Amino acid sequence: MFSVFQFYRMNAFFAGEIPREIGNLSNLQIFDGRNASLTGHIPASIFDISSLRYILLGRNNLSGTLPIDICSNQSRLEALYLAQNQLNGEIPLGLGGCRKLQNLDFSINRFSGQIPRSIGNLTGLKELYLGDNELKGGIPWEVGNILNLEVLDIGEIGLTGPVPPVLFNISTLKTINLPNNSLSGSLPWDICLHLTSLERIDFYRNELTGSVPKSIGNCTFLQFIDLGKNHLSGEIPEEIGNLQHLSTLSMGGNNLTGSIPSKIFNMSTIELIALQLNKLSGHLPSSSEYKLPKLTVISLAQNRLSGKLPSCITNASTLKALEIGHNSFSGFLPSSFGNNLRLLEWLSLQFNNLSLEYSGPEHSFLSSLMNCRILRHLSIESTTYGGVLPASIGNLSASLQYFYAESSQLKGNIPMEIGNLSRSIALFLANNDLVGPIPSLGRLQQLEGLGLYGNKLQGSIPNDLCELKMLYDLSLHSNLLDGSLPACFDNLTSLRYLSLGSNKLSSNIPSTLWRLSNMLQVDLSSNFFSGPLPLDVGNLKVVISMDISRNRLSGNQPSTINGDLNGLTYLSFAENALQGHIPESFGQLTSLEFLDLSRNNISGVIPKSMEALSHLKYLNVSFNRLEGQIPTGGPFRNLSAELFECASIAGATMQR
Repeated sequence: MFSVFQFYRMNAFFAGEIPREIGNLSNLQIFDGRNASLTGHIPASIFDISSLRYILLGRNNLSGTLPIDICSNQSRLEALYLAQNQLNGEIPLGLGGCRKLQNLDFSINRFSGQIPRSIGNLTGLKELYLGDNELKGGIPWEVGNILNLEVLDIGEIGLTGPVPPVLFNISTLKTINLPNNSLSGSLPWDICLHLTSLERIDFYRNELTGSVPKSIGNCTFLQFIDLGKNHLSGEIPEEIGNLQHLSTLSMGGNNLTGSIPSKIFNMSTIELIALQLNKLSGHLPSSSEYKLPKLTVISLAQNRLSGKLPSCITNASTLKALEIGHNSFSGFLPSSFGNNLRLLEWLSLQFNNLSLEYSGPEHSFLSSLMNCRILRHLSIESTTYGGVLPASIGNLSASLQYFYAESSQLKGNIPMEIGNLSRSIALFLANNDLVGPIPSLGRLQQLEGLGLYGNKLQGSIPNDLCELKMLYDLSLHSNLLDGSLPACFDNLTSLRYLSLGSNKLSSNIPSTLWRLSNMLQVDLSSNFFSGPLPLDVGNLKVVISMDISRNRLSGNQPSTINGDLNGLTYLSFAENALQGHIPESFGQLTSLEFLDLSRNNISGVIPKSMEALSHLKYLNVSFNRLEGQIPTGGPFRNLSAELFECASIAGATMQR
């Protein structure tokens, strides 16, 4: 048994700073201060204890730098574990002096500079963790000298340059973990010639080019492959199907072409297949003999795949996520689809040629998904459903967060049970044939996006929408909604996008609406709003687009639309009954690109101040009672003199 001088567990005594006096423990072999809430610097005296074999100070709040001669007295040190602290400065050049070091973990700190070449002197090192720091430069080629290395983990630090080919000569390597860097070059064609023990290879989000080597199928112990978000091209090698231990295959976000090897769908160990965002084509294998007993995630979205979904996918009872959106899959998905997928959390079928069975409200594709009681994300956008939303959708009240069903031929009323989806964050049922009123949605307190546009919804806008304090995007345009705009909309303090155009809304625009000073886009066009625009419209300090055209507004244009609205690019008051002059303050809208004031009763001249609108591309002031000279500077400079002479100011339109 170790004595206290041989074994010192810091968290068994106290937290706070490490006392300098600890350097007096000249026989100390193990210093364990993990998870001890330690703060301050690591005393240099620790590294003077020549008997130390293990320094374990990970998961604390230690800060400061390490001494450059850190290993001058460390002839016995086997493990140096400083992960998850706030250490900074450069990795000491003297680190190469710890010749017996087997485990080095500096991950999740703030080390900067380059990886020292002296790290290649650690020839006995088995595990090297440097990830999640602020290092730069490349991987030193001297790493190839560490012939006993089993784990190389240097992810998420922005490394650049080519991957040293010598890495692939280290026969002991089991893990190559280099994600979220900017490493370039290609993988060697004989990648597995020496890597006979390799279990994990992770180059996610780098700059690799070339093809996936066919010889990767010779790394017979491989369990994890992640080459996603690189610039790889060519086909997925058939040989990957020979990897009998493979559980994760991730190659999404590349330029891969060709078909997906059929063997992949007959791998009993596979748990995750992520091949999205490529240029893959062809059909998936249709053999009913294929089984995927451990499959949890399959992502094939945004490729060029076609044909039917094989039953081995849709019957995979362990499946948690199925993403096949933005392809050309076809065929019929039955009302029994969700019966076996009780663990399903994520289902994305959007933008395919799929037909979803509908034989009645409670006997349909959607009603079968009510068996998926932990379903969080459902997207059937631009598929063919053609039926009503089942009332049973309310059974997903404890799970469903994202529901996208735009352009899926939904019919009938929106069931009131949809108001039970209290965990909803996004609810988009746009561009369908939905009728009737908007049901009560006041319980959807987490809702951020509500898109019901492009339907035939009737009745008034419910006041309980004002209870949705998290609402960011409210899109109800292109319906048959009538009545007045709820005065309580000023409660929607998170609202950034409001689109109510092309309805039958009437009465005055409530002054409370203009209190939503953080709105970016406002569209109230093509309604029957009347009355004046108040000065409060100038409260929308960050607005980018404002369209209140084709209403019955009267009175003067507010002078508060001025330079305070310096982000405004689109403004349309067209086809109203506005009067008075164009305010001089419009010349302060320096970001304006589009301005339409046509078909009103505006009089006076076009203000010369508008010559300052250097970004203006479209101006329409036709069918008003304007007079006088058209300005000649700024955006008006490109209008020819002939146009000025021949065109009446009452019909002047400028576009360039």
